[in-house]
Amino acid sequence: MELLNSFAAAIGAELILDIVSLYANRRFQAFASLPMQWGIDGRPNWYAPRWVAVSFMPWLAGLILGGIALTCGAARIGLVEISVLAPLFIAAHLLHVWLIGRTLRPQMPG
Repeated sequence: MELLNSFAAAIGAELILDIVSLYANRRFQAFASLPMQWGIDGRPNWYAPRWVAVSFMPWLAGLILGGIALTCGAARIGLVEISVLAPLFIAAHLLHVWLIGRTLRPQMPG
C-alpha cells in the first residue's frame, strides 16, 4: 500500500508540473528561448530553447520522485520524502515561470 501511495503522490506532483509547463509553453510561445538562470544583478545569465526551459523541472522531478517511489515505496519513508520534495519542485517550477514572465514582460506581444 505504501508503494501505491508513493506512486500516487509522485504522479500527482508530476501532473501539476506538466500543467504548469503547458501553461508556460503557451504563454511564452512567441519566444524561441527562455531564461534559465539569473545573475545577482537580476539579468539572465543564459537561455535555453523553450521546450527545454518548460520541461526541465518536470523531467527532473519525475526522475527523482519516481526513483524515490521505486526504491523506498515499500517503507513509510518514501512517502514522507515525496511529500516534502514534491511541493518544493512545484514551488521552484512556479517561481521559474514567474521569473521568466517578469523578465520577458517588456518584450511580450499584446
